[in-house]
Amino acid sequence: MGDYKRSIFKNLRYLGIAFPLVIGYQGFHIYHSVNLMKLTDVRILALLKKKISRPMKISELSKQLGVTEADHRQFRNRIKDMAVQGSLIKIRGGRYGLPDEMNLITGKLHGHPNGFGFVIPDKHHETNDVYVHQKCMNEAMHQDHVVVRVESEKEPGRPEGRIIKILQRNTPNLVGTYQTFGRDGWVIPTEGKHFHDVFIPGKNRKDAKNGQVVDVKIETYPTRHQPPVGKVIEILGKSNDPQVEVQSILRKFGVRQGFQPKIIKEAKAVAKDIGSLQNRKDLTDLMTFTIDGERAKDFDDAVSLEHLGEGYRLGVHIADVSHFVEEKSHLDEEAFERGTSVYYADGVVPMLPEILSNEACSLKPKETRLTLSTFIDFDRQGNPLATQIHKSVIKSKRRFTYNEVAKLLEQGSDKESDLPFMQTLSDMHHLSQTLRKRRFKNGSVDFNMPESDILIDEEGKVKQISIVEQNAAHQLIEEFMLATNQAVALSLHEKDIPCIHRIHES
Repeated sequence: MGDYKRSIFKNLRYLGIAFPLVIGYQGFHIYHSVNLMKLTDVRILALLKKKISRPMKISELSKQLGVTEADHRQFRNRIKDMAVQGSLIKIRGGRYGLPDEMNLITGKLHGHPNGFGFVIPDKHHETNDVYVHQKCMNEAMHQDHVVVRVESEKEPGRPEGRIIKILQRNTPNLVGTYQTFGRDGWVIPTEGKHFHDVFIPGKNRKDAKNGQVVDVKIETYPTRHQPPVGKVIEILGKSNDPQVEVQSILRKFGVRQGFQPKIIKEAKAVAKDIGSLQNRKDLTDLMTFTIDGERAKDFDDAVSLEHLGEGYRLGVHIADVSHFVEEKSHLDEEAFERGTSVYYADGVVPMLPEILSNEACSLKPKETRLTLSTFIDFDRQGNPLATQIHKSVIKSKRRFTYNEVAKLLEQGSDKESDLPFMQTLSDMHHLSQTLRKRRFKNGSVDFNMPESDILIDEEGKVKQISIVEQNAAHQLIEEFMLATNQAVALSLHEKDIPCIHRIHES
């Protein structure tokens, strides 16, 4: 894969701002990409349903399905993987069968504080949630992937069952309140759906005191004869502290916080290296600027607009994260595990260390930054005429907020600092409204959902909740990003490069 393709893909993965998504009509679609592993599962299941009426050993299955000797090892591993996933069930004698044929259902257990729960069936089952009585839980915990046998249906569409097997434990850690019990202790989970209290031997308490909120690692899962046993790995603080509540929630959802020393070391090293600029388009003299929220700390995208005869040339410039994050590096693997940055009311858990997310990859004003730039030529009616994509270098001229831009568009300004931007902002507004009208005329759906803004006081408590008013500046950025999505997707498609399309069903 060439540098052009590689840069496109890596920036799609790390930013998710303008390039990866394209509006269409039928659902997610991946061109020229076939998931062979998934097709193998589907084929195996289809043949099992068609040819096999009873559970069989792998050797029998292999023979029935015509698997060659050369493929037998791969087939055996595939069957074992499918059993772990729950699409097949392994029973006595090393035999495998279809869950539905044995009146079994696989799914995730959702617990209830009173001790019972519901198994939410995996997608391949066509059945409703299965109620599981407290006495039929078989030591399963909230979020475990389990096998449940349907034993009755007291009312139509409301099956009841018994958990007979735990396929996978999904609670390595949990947060709760420590309670002293002699030399030992118990942790009462904060999440009520975790109906098992966790026993903490004295040697595992880590000086936790009665009433403190702690993070516990489960060392032994519950059995018929004993509760889960854990070890305190971190003392979070007092239960009434708002920051402790935030930390509890982040841990509940498995949000990774902080970075290992090797990640920080690598980030510091690559942040200093901007490399050669010879192969990049020099846009440092072009009027580019960012438009973001009032409290934004990282600026991922900048915009520009030039007159082009009777039309415009729109520029959307995305921070070139791929320059700093090499494939299979420690940074790359860490970002892959995190998947995204996590934003909450008064903070953020970044996907990349802040020296990258808030510095080297943030398009700060008057700072030279590496970018991937898309230029789209439009006529006066908003019809796209041509697209160019370049590796580039920019120097943003200003950091705007949405409210600043909306006010300038509505009221104008005679301030010396504003004057250089007024005509460009006016032209951007005109183009964005033209694109907006054209988009709705072509049948686009307006997803203008209310967005809340939560203001936190110095103690970490909620001070005010207000609705964010979508103004002309929000619409401007929205239209420019949508136009860029579509232009980049078309460019990728024309070059026969695989492209993920996000599509809204009609």
